[in-house]
Amino acid sequence: MPGIRLHHPTLRSCVYVVEDYLTPYTVPYLCGTCKETHQNKALHISLDSDGYTILAEPVYERLRRCGMAGMVVDNEVANPPPTTLGAEAAVLSENEAASIAIQHRTMRAEPVYVPLNGKAIAFSVDDAGIAILPRDTWLELKDHGGYGFDVIGVVPPLTGMRIKVVKYAGRAPEQRVTRSDGRS
Repeated sequence: MPGIRLHHPTLRSCVYVVEDYLTPYTVPYLCGTCKETHQNKALHISLDSDGYTILAEPVYERLRRCGMAGMVVDNEVANPPPTTLGAEAAVLSENEAASIAIQHRTMRAEPVYVPLNGKAIAFSVDDAGIAILPRDTWLELKDHGGYGFDVIGVVPPLTGMRIKVVKYAGRAPEQRVTRSDGRS
């Protein structure tokens, strides 16, 4: 499948997070990738040192629906490199990852509420049954049988990466730039 190369005019070497207000979650979602609580479906776009990224066509279409969030189309890439959840993801174990990508065998686009020892884990799965949970949350869920979820990937810690959160589509954008360690 071809990809679309996009460029951001000012951002470099960061994870650019765009929230889509047209696709709200039924319950707030604590994102294990950017450590933000999302009320809406979020796109996490890794920009290289020149401000470029390559997106699959379905992700590009979602970004277009959000008003492009300042991104500009550069060109189509016939054979894009494979997408991963991070350069080091293939060699990380569940215990070393910052977050765990999981997929449910049957659930699609719905909230998940799992009562555990007097407390509960609440999150939403997307239309493919996928959620990304903080590692410790996944390990606790796994200790209680996994509730029909399987691990499909791991996300390495974003040490030193800048995170730019932009909330788009239907509202004026709120912007904030922080590092993954919480400092501005």
